[in-house]
Amino acid sequence: MGGAGRGYNAGGSMVGFPRPDEVVVPLRRDEFDTLCEGGVGDERRSRDTYAGVAAGSLVGVLGVLAAAVPAWDTIWKLDRISSWLFLIVLLLLFAMTTASAVGACIYHTHMKRTLTNSAFSRVKARLLSLFDQHTTV
Repeated sequence: MGGAGRGYNAGGSMVGFPRPDEVVVPLRRDEFDTLCEGGVGDERRSRDTYAGVAAGSLVGVLGVLAAAVPAWDTIWKLDRISSWLFLIVLLLLFAMTTASAVGACIYHTHMKRTLTNSAFSRVKARLLSLFDQHTTV
């Protein structure tokens, strides 16, 4: 009754449009795993980058404090510039550590949500069940 793009009447007030032919593509399990890695790969890389920066800046904080402890009195007794410079460096390293740790937590939360409660996770679970059914038969 209708060609491509033309609707047809299905019982008075309902109009339906024909769907194009679907193409089925065979997918092996290893290809499926590679495809799924793309769903969370960016979040994982960003989380790991932020965690690395947090760890590096934490090492910097500990290094500055370890170097300052033997000269603690000297830092505060010299002049105001040395004291302020020490505080600025320490605060900058603390800010880097905190911001990087928060960024890592944000990306980890987003990655976890993508893996457990998203359209991606539902499709992945459905396809995994199909792979499991096929391998057990």
